[in-house]
Amino acid sequence: MEERTREVNRLQKVLEGANIKLSSVASSVVGVSGRLMIEAMISRETDAASLAKLAKGKLKEKREQLEYALMGVVGPHQQLMWELQLKHLDFIDEQIKVLDQEVSKRLAPFEEDLLRIMTIPGVGRRTAEHLVAELGLDMSRFPSAQLLP
Repeated sequence: MEERTREVNRLQKVLEGANIKLSSVASSVVGVSGRLMIEAMISRETDAASLAKLAKGKLKEKREQLEYALMGVVGPHQQLMWELQLKHLDFIDEQIKVLDQEVSKRLAPFEEDLLRIMTIPGVGRRTAEHLVAELGLDMSRFPSAQLLP
């Protein structure tokens, strides 16, 4: 997950280097709309209005802002970098999927415990899995909550 975040940040830096300010309008530059726009720019689409029309969902309401944010100077270097970065993100996403399946398989015997941990406000499945992996389920080895790592 950390590597994915780093790759998204690198992609964002290349966008900004081309004066593309997509992140100022879209919550995720690699969401459905952002990805469509980046792929269009890789394919040499330069018209900001055409790129903004690729917006999906709530982002459609921000087309005017998108047009302004997508007025940049895109060269072959940026196109190549974006293409490689999107491929790398796809690879990372596939690896995350494989690892998530393996974690789920290994933690299947502890499903009830995971569900119970997930009742803690703010604790989702991934956090519950981390807690079980790091701490285990036997809390008797910790004399008090303050001694948890």
